[in-house]
Amino acid sequence: MILHLMPNEKFILNFIQSVEDFGDVKKNRFIVRDKNKKIEDPRIEYVGLNDKKLSGIVCSLEKKDQLIIHFLDYQVSKWLSKQNLNATIKWIFYGAEFYKLLNYKDSTFTLFDPLTKQVVDNHEDKNIWWNNFLTPSVKRIYDHQKFDRQLKYIKKFIHKIDSIYHFNPFEVDLINNFFCSKIKFQEFAYTNFHTFVNTKEHADFEETQRPETSSKEEINLLIGNSSSYSNNHLDVFEKVPPSNKINVYSILSYGKKEYCNYLIKKGKNKFGNHFYPITDFYTYEKYFELLDKMDACVMGQNRAQAAGGIFIQLFQGKKIFLKKNNPLYQLLHSIGIEIYRIDLLNLDNLTKNLDLKTKIKNRKILIDKFGGRKLENIYKELF
Repeated sequence: MILHLMPNEKFILNFIQSVEDFGDVKKNRFIVRDKNKKIEDPRIEYVGLNDKKLSGIVCSLEKKDQLIIHFLDYQVSKWLSKQNLNATIKWIFYGAEFYKLLNYKDSTFTLFDPLTKQVVDNHEDKNIWWNNFLTPSVKRIYDHQKFDRQLKYIKKFIHKIDSIYHFNPFEVDLINNFFCSKIKFQEFAYTNFHTFVNTKEHADFEETQRPETSSKEEINLLIGNSSSYSNNHLDVFEKVPPSNKINVYSILSYGKKEYCNYLIKKGKNKFGNHFYPITDFYTYEKYFELLDKMDACVMGQNRAQAAGGIFIQLFQGKKIFLKKNNPLYQLLHSIGIEIYRIDLLNLDNLTKNLDLKTKIKNRKILIDKFGGRKLENIYKELF
């Protein structure tokens, strides 16, 4: 049996459907580690993480069975460290569960660039309750103690993790270096690329679509994918070349509300009427329309983030700027995708669109790597 321990999020439905479409769904059991039902689906069981029933289910698994952990966060790490585990453990890696640990323990890595780090350290986006020495200090001590505990929990069972299911081997290398482990990389993607983009409908670019040199009076630039600190919005704002042609869009509908309001204020101060914060939740169709309006996208993360949105924009033929140290940059560069370094961002680079040959090449690589039969075969093999 393959037992999936999953977070209570709506996007797990796409994964479950892919297992049903391409794997053997009868071999798989899907348990959401929460008693509150967000989704009514007969394939999903809801069991609280602290429910003895869940421990009984997991501890009854045999060596031939698999326990697949979707998102290894603090609570799951704590719970797993107390279980008598016989099954082989697989880890479906999301990202957020690891990078804060890396930022805390590895002095060579930082999630936050200088301007963002100042906001995080001084809680500049918070209310007046934080404007004292004691509150941030207590929070910092609490966070450090929590990270220490999480590391202790993970070290109790990490030797039992057989493989990490993920699309990016560079991130698995980071994990293995951090934990001094030898966990295998298993190529995997949470959802099929075709789930989000109808690749048949957009089979070819028209020769006349988006000429190499933009003659538009305005350039639409997307910065970041959420109101989370790891986007380093303020630092990226400073890299945008001064020009009345540039409209800056930022998707802020996900993440911290206080930080969202803070960024809106800073964005308006920096770009005036050329700053467009997106604070509403969009349907997929409306989201794709928004991305298609962009001429380029700049992501300032020091970690891999926003892969789905970046892949969609590459598919749409857009120019993407990432940091060279970002594992996503490393992956895309290694498979031949035309990608740009954020430190080379200038008005000339923004004015020139990708040529038709490059757009077609990027699109073909994406489809071959993350969509179609490739993903179907992976799901058939794993599930």
